[in-house]
Amino acid sequence: MQPQTSAQVLEEAIKKPRSNYNSEEEMIAAIRLNTNLTNADLQNGVRIARGQYQTAVAELVPALRAEKDRLSEECHRLSDQLVRLNDELDAVEVDLTSMQSKTNEQMKDHICTTVSKQWNMEKEKKKLVEGQAKVPDYVERPGGGPLNGHAMG
Repeated sequence: MQPQTSAQVLEEAIKKPRSNYNSEEEMIAAIRLNTNLTNADLQNGVRIARGQYQTAVAELVPALRAEKDRLSEECHRLSDQLVRLNDELDAVEVDLTSMQSKTNEQMKDHICTTVSKQWNMEKEKKKLVEGQAKVPDYVERPGGGPLNGHAMG
């Protein structure tokens, strides 16, 4: 293993996450153990690392703002779409209620008609059973002439 140069040690220390150290002084002490850098060199390296961090943050801010704006626009678009879909759903519900009402009225009419027809058929059946039904005087056969033997007219 070759001994590292001061620059390599400093570069590695800068790359390490800051969470590995409890303080700047601890980071400087750790670097100093592995190199012969002076205190001024190490402090300068820390300043460089801080500057790189601040530069990285400064470069991220516009991208983060742009993403925030994009997401905000997407939220507005989705909100508008949700309002539109809710309006369409309300219209469908009104249509369904109207159709159900019409269907209910049609069913009532159908039931009334059916009951009325059934009532009339029962009355006719009763008349026939009691012998009250009138047999028509003249019933025409399909080929013409009287079916029941009565003469015409």
